[in-house]
Amino acid sequence: NGAVILRYEIAYSANGGAYVPLDESVHPDDRSYVVSDLDNGTPYSFVIRAVNEGGESDEVEVSETPRRVPDAPEAFTVVTPKDSAVDLEWTAPSFDGGADVLGYGIGR
Repeated sequence: NGAVILRYEIAYSANGGAYVPLDESVHPDDRSYVVSDLDNGTPYSFVIRAVNEGGESDEVEVSETPRRVPDAPEAFTVVTPKDSAVDLEWTAPSFDGGADVLGYGIGR
């Protein structure tokens, strides 16, 4: 209707649950917003709508899962058995969970 956008309203849903509105609206000049304190590996859906003097727009929805746990390392093997030691080798996981693998834990 040509009226000025007053704000954007965003809500989110975890695991297909009820939508929860953000505690704050988004300024009409902003075109991005960081939703923080989400649980990695949990699927979320987000909706946004614009609000002006005439009312609220239709909602637009997107879904995403914040970083997930990486797959296990692959091709784990003993390369060289030695006196009281072994050389171990592996390749990086095929799926890194959406972030750089920071290290590997090896137990004995």
